[in-house]
Amino acid sequence: MGAKDGTIEAGHAGAILVDGEKGTTKYYDYGRYGKNKDKGIVRCSVTHSLSVPDAKLDLSGDICNIDKILLSIAGNSLFSDYGKMIASVCKGGSYQKMVAFAEDLRSKGETPYGPFKYNGTNCARFVADLIIKGDAPLTVVADVWTNVTPSPKGNVENADTEETIYTVENNKLTTKNT
Repeated sequence: MGAKDGTIEAGHAGAILVDGEKGTTKYYDYGRYGKNKDKGIVRCSVTHSLSVPDAKLDLSGDICNIDKILLSIAGNSLFSDYGKMIASVCKGGSYQKMVAFAEDLRSKGETPYGPFKYNGTNCARFVADLIIKGDAPLTVVADVWTNVTPSPKGNVENADTEETIYTVENNKLTTKNT
C-alpha cells in the first residue's frame, strides 16, 4: 500500500540508546524533516527537542524505569501524529559504537533518503544499521541481516533480547511476552 505521493506508509523507526554502565540515554531517528523530500537527516536531542529520561539500572543492568522512558518519547509533541508506538530492548550492543555511527551520519547533514538509493537510508534501515554497527548479539544481527529491507515493526521484533514487546497507545503502556 502506498500513499498518493508514492511513499510507503510503514510507520516510523527510532532508537533510544542506553549506556549500560551509567544509564545515560540518547534518542536518534532518521527521516525527511527538511524541505527536500529526496534527502533525510538524523534527529537527536542536539538538533530537536528529543531528550529522554536517563535509565535507572538494577544490578544486572536491566532498565527499571522503561515505562517513564517510553511514555516520555511517546508523549513528545514531535510524535503527536504517529499513533501507537511499539518497542523492545536490545541488550548487549556497544553504546559508544552506536552513538558514533549516529553522530557520524548526523554530521553529514542531508543524505540520500531511501533504502535502495546509493548511500541512502530510511528510518528503519538507520535503526537496523545502528544495531549492526553497535555489535549487538550475533542472533539479533543475523535476524536484522536476513531482512531485505528492515521495517519499524521488524526491527522491534528482531532486536528483542528480553522477550518483551512494549506498546504505548493513548498514553498507556502495555507489555507482551514473546
